[in-house]
Amino acid sequence: MAKEIYIIGIEVEDIDFKIGLSKKLQDEIYFIANKTLFLITNILTNLNYKV
Repeated sequence: MAKEIYIIGIEVEDIDFKIGLSKKLQDEIYFIANKTLFLITNILTNLNYKV
């Protein structure tokens, strides 16, 4: 059983009926991916996991 649970999410700006990501999300996807990886790495480092 996990002692702690972390949830990382992206807030929805607009809901529309179409296929694909919004222009704003497409423009920010690499920033979001890098920030998410950074957050996960920091969490695991603080929990003394080898990253």
